[in-house]
Amino acid sequence: MLGPFPYDGKYRIAGSLTPADIPTLKEMGITLVVNAGPDHEVRGGLTSHELRHLLSQAGIMFADIPFTLAELTSGHVDTFLTVATPARKVLVACADGERSATLLAAADLKAGKLPGAVAEKASAAGFKLDDTIASLVLTREAA
Repeated sequence: MLGPFPYDGKYRIAGSLTPADIPTLKEMGITLVVNAGPDHEVRGGLTSHELRHLLSQAGIMFADIPFTLAELTSGHVDTFLTVATPARKVLVACADGERSATLLAAADLKAGKLPGAVAEKASAAGFKLDDTIASLVLTREAA
């Protein structure tokens, strides 16, 4: 697993997961894994169906919200907020973490956080999303 990288006290970002990662997630206290990557991008990792099954056996909830960066919509963000808000500790996973960081940034922007603060959080987690965040802000303002 690439990561996990802390985004804030509740959220972590990771790359694709393998069966060997599941015990580590359990030890970290992860209560929900959100998969942001489409199955066709899986490179030797787990499909969403396989991941759901393994996480269920470990007592970890799973949500599948696959998208590409070009496809990210407010619907993806709303779905994420609906499933993630009640969870205690959340890992958002995709191939390399960038899509996961973008989803978290979009959720923060939707919650009213300032773009500069969101960019700093993403940067602290190891993701430079300044241009992406600017694009999300412009899209939100146009709506």
